Amino acid sequence: MTNPDLAPGESSEWVLYLQQLLNHYYQQDVVAENGWFDEATASAVSLFRDQNGLEKGDGVDETVWERLAGT
Repeated sequence: MTNPDLAPGESSEWVLYLQQLLNHYYQQDVVAENGWFDEATASAVSLFRDQNGLEKGDGVDETVWERLAGT
């Protein structure tokens, strides 16, 4: 099974998982773990994409999932 693409404005358990991964990656609470793909989550995703040489944006695709999970 592949992870779903996510975008700002969504709310789901997948967004919560994304938020948990972001906080783990940065070793601190950079976003609230509330399941809402809010502005703070979009900013954290955008920063993550920039730091990892990925295409600019604030959405989450399979490449982002793979980098966050370390695979």
